[in-house]
Amino acid sequence: MDNAREYAVIKWTNGEKIIADPDKALSYLTHQNVAFRESDIDRFLITHTLDDNQFHEAKKKMLQSKELIKICEDDQGKPLFTTRSMIIKEKRMIDLAGKLDMRLGHDISPEIKKQTLANYTLNEEQREAFRYVTSSGDISMIMGAAGKVIMAGDIEQLPAIEAGGAARGIMDHVGCCDVLQVRRQKTQWQAAATSEMSNPSGKMKEAIEKYADHGKIFEGQNIDQATDKLVNDWKEYTSQNPDKSSLILAYSNKQVTALNERARAEARREGRLEEKEHFINTEKGTKAFSEGERVIFLENNRGMNVKNGSLGTVLKIDDKAIEKSILVRLENGKMVSFDPNQYRNIDYGYAMTVHKSQGSTVDRSFVLAEKRFDKHLTYVSLSRHREDATLYYGKNNFQSREAFIEAVEKRNLKSLVSDYANRRGYETIEKDTDKFQEVTISGRKYLEVPKGELNEPITGEYRGDLQHQGKTYHRIESIDNSKKYLVPATKQGGPERLLLSDVIYDGNSITQVLEKVPNFGKDKGIERSWER
Repeated sequence: MDNAREYAVIKWTNGEKIIADPDKALSYLTHQNVAFRESDIDRFLITHTLDDNQFHEAKKKMLQSKELIKICEDDQGKPLFTTRSMIIKEKRMIDLAGKLDMRLGHDISPEIKKQTLANYTLNEEQREAFRYVTSSGDISMIMGAAGKVIMAGDIEQLPAIEAGGAARGIMDHVGCCDVLQVRRQKTQWQAAATSEMSNPSGKMKEAIEKYADHGKIFEGQNIDQATDKLVNDWKEYTSQNPDKSSLILAYSNKQVTALNERARAEARREGRLEEKEHFINTEKGTKAFSEGERVIFLENNRGMNVKNGSLGTVLKIDDKAIEKSILVRLENGKMVSFDPNQYRNIDYGYAMTVHKSQGSTVDRSFVLAEKRFDKHLTYVSLSRHREDATLYYGKNNFQSREAFIEAVEKRNLKSLVSDYANRRGYETIEKDTDKFQEVTISGRKYLEVPKGELNEPITGEYRGDLQHQGKTYHRIESIDNSKKYLVPATKQGGPERLLLSDVIYDGNSITQVLEKVPNFGKDKGIERSWER
């Protein structure tokens, strides 16, 4: 089968899947963002249907699905949608956080706290954070700037790729302890700039101007000139400071690949790489590595003591023996030796994406900024270093420093469904629990749910069936144990396979909570069409 025909088969197959089960397509749309527009449905269907007829049929099914919920209108008056499942998951998350916050079962004894504080060198702010998280209650949140010993959450760093501002949403409901003193940057003005960038109220202008005033922002006529300057500065620094660690940061994988190739070529010209190249089969294809090479590990491996994003320098490559081995000195000074046939997820480590760099610390960083940079990307990229950092951009992306500052002052926080509704004065779903009749059976109080359409589905844990006044009911207990529901049985005997599972009752049927995102086009060896 040629590529064009295979691609057509993939699109037709995906389209038929969407028509048969539009709810799964809707769950895919909320995988990365909790809210979406009709135009997002159109873009999704264009790449997942074969022709106009299939497109319109699939769109009709999605728009008519009971899973689709209109939450509000955007600033242009166009409707914003989410799914019932997303609302349910968000509510469950917040309810669970509140329940954990009320528990008192994990208090730590004063003796253990005192001994722990004596064992570590912490400043007073960190000691207060330690006391906060070890107090009574089963959930505690810490928020602070990058580069601390103790940190649980930092909403100003890059948001998660998947949907939802979970950390921020939980902080809003249970509170948090702020840790604001920066410990990574050694230079005072850079530490102050990091604190300003981490400030949720926004002080990006002040932070960027500090870097500009110290000559740490380069404005090229275009992105190519900015890139050339970055590579030359990196070459000069690494030549003069062979024992220092450095890192080039960029937005996209494409940029990182090009920068790795240029940096590696410069390192070879300067004689920092052994002349002999060893060809290694990696997850990204066959690549040439030399002793002296900077590498990045792209997969967690506890046995090797490496994480996704760990950096190191190749000290020795032995590919003559039956079992090949590569010896790498990690940034923390530890040595790791591995067989490249067993661990294949390595790549050149001269440059990496800003997103991948979260958690990394180097002596010197070189940042290539472009039009997709926002507050979070800028904050992360300018807080990876201990000693110094320089940011480079071209005027074809930002016409002036003022334009750059305006762009990077924008925040891109992941939102909750309630954020969209609340900021526009909407309720996410009209409440109808007040209409339920309370009944007492064997000393227990239940809310009896009538059969028929509900504004908000009933969610919780299925606890089996119960007979009442000659009728069979399913028992559902809310996640926070505050409510017990009786819903009309969908069939005699109850859905036994769902016992103690998290379920949804929509007024007509009871189903298990959908947790997994569908993989369109994976059946029978067919690849995902959106990867084409």
